[in-house]
Amino acid sequence: MDKHLLLKAVKADSDMAGPSEWKTILWSVFSDGSYTIRVSFIPEQTQSRSVEKNGTMKKDRFARLCAALVPEWKINLYSCACDGAAWQFEQYSPEGTDVKSTGELRAIFGNEVLERIAALLPGKSFVRDQTGRF
Repeated sequence: MDKHLLLKAVKADSDMAGPSEWKTILWSVFSDGSYTIRVSFIPEQTQSRSVEKNGTMKKDRFARLCAALVPEWKINLYSCACDGAAWQFEQYSPEGTDVKSTGELRAIFGNEVLERIAALLPGKSFVRDQTGRF
């Protein structure tokens, strides 16, 4: 089976932040369990900065993430982010077509399915090292 993009997740910081604070985190998880994480920061003057990490998820965690993608995603999400973060998720088929999407960036507070998916995303220690939080 060919490797394809399985899940794209974006977390955007909606707190008021200044230069050099993180702005967005993008996870790309592929069908073989490999992933890429890109953390982008608010530019200091004209220089934007981002850091990237590539890796492979442990098999049991990847299996749990795949299982978490199965239920229907309820999109009636809160419009205000209670934790200062907004999320967007997109799941893809092997053909590369969008299977499920949450649409625009929104809070996931209280949505058990999407909170579970977010909790299973790889690279938490990398994200925490870069941003000071997950």
